[in-house]
Amino acid sequence: MAAVTRPVLIILFIFLLATQSIAETPKKIALVIGNSKYIHLPFIPNAKNDAGDMAEALSEVGFNVFKGIDLDYRAMIEIIGAFQKSLDGADIALLFFAGHGVQFNEVNYLIPVDATLKNEIEVEALTIKLQLIIAAMERAAKNRIIFLDSCRDNPGLINLKVRSSAVGSGLAAENPGTVGTFVTFATNPGNVALDGPGRNSPFTSALKKSIREPGVEIHQMMTRVRKEVFSVTNGSQLPWTNSSLQENVFLSTRAVAR
Repeated sequence: MAAVTRPVLIILFIFLLATQSIAETPKKIALVIGNSKYIHLPFIPNAKNDAGDMAEALSEVGFNVFKGIDLDYRAMIEIIGAFQKSLDGADIALLFFAGHGVQFNEVNYLIPVDATLKNEIEVEALTIKLQLIIAAMERAAKNRIIFLDSCRDNPGLINLKVRSSAVGSGLAAENPGTVGTFVTFATNPGNVALDGPGRNSPFTSALKKSIREPGVEIHQMMTRVRKEVFSVTNGSQLPWTNSSLQENVFLSTRAVAR
């Protein structure tokens, strides 16, 4: 057998390093939606900013991001479908939603900008059931992260003409049905989150900074976010987390140049 020359060995070594690097790079997919310009419900100034800034932060730490701003029902269905198709084999699937949400019979719904919500039928027909998105993430991705910066007010209590006992304040608790799901609300279940006077909501402002910090495990990250939000809102808002993760999850593993 002919001897392998030094240049060939160097090339093989570089190839093996590159192959290992590709294999170790996690597949991270995010769906980011920000609905501000509602037709039949109150305008939310910061929701589109929150989604845009979160999409930028997630892209910087290695996520492939599907971003949608001011989406009607059809557009929300389309982007959710595209997101779902990309999830096979994902190490982390992430959903961030900023906009109006409502709980109806203790089920959470995300509201497109064209929803009217005049009666019970329209709640289920014209909005997106959160659990359907989570279920799609659970079927395809190893770990699922959900951030809900929703319920700055409760549109259901404004426009929805149904049994008062069916429509609750804020969003209902969303308990993970399978191992590997992490759900974070901008505030505790049943409470109302703030939109904030600046560019971002208090929750997103804290979250987008923490996501960029490399090597911070997600539970530790949310402890920092929770502390900051509670402080800047003078104790009126406390981000809330339900988790069934069984391993450490890091959204960022590298420093981001700013």
